[in-house]
Amino acid sequence: MAGAGNTVVTAARALVGDNNAARPVIAQDDFRRAVNRQVAFVAKKLGLGPAWDDDAITLSLTEFDYTLPTSVDYNQVIALQYSSDRRQLDKRSPEEIRELRSGTGSASGRSYLYAMDRDSSGRAVVMLPYLPSHVETLDAYVSTMPSQWESGPGTPPS
Repeated sequence: MAGAGNTVVTAARALVGDNNAARPVIAQDDFRRAVNRQVAFVAKKLGLGPAWDDDAITLSLTEFDYTLPTSVDYNQVIALQYSSDRRQLDKRSPEEIRELRSGTGSASGRSYLYAMDRDSSGRAVVMLPYLPSHVETLDAYVSTMPSQWESGPGTPPS
């Protein structure tokens, strides 16, 4: 059942016999949450769990923010670590990272803090408080469970 969110909901409602949109038996958000629970249940039964995505991000000497690969969604990232020595970074809020940036000027060095945010197109972004002092890569520990299907007609997780 791939396609736009409304298409999936319509098809699923038809399967359970709840296809009168004017008088649905199950509320739209309740139905969406039920679909999310079933997808998570099936994924768990298939043995899907978290996994390391090696070299997910290559740091640059001139960038604070890094867009994650399209295969990684915002709420799938569990942890980040440096590829070379497996040193993990501590997650903070985007506001805290922005505050650290404002007080550092052009400070650089190896960051042990990060935050997650979204860019203007909705893609997941890793934010660092300092410019890296040398080029290296970060591994991302990501959930292989489908991301939650938010309210609205967007495409559901595959």
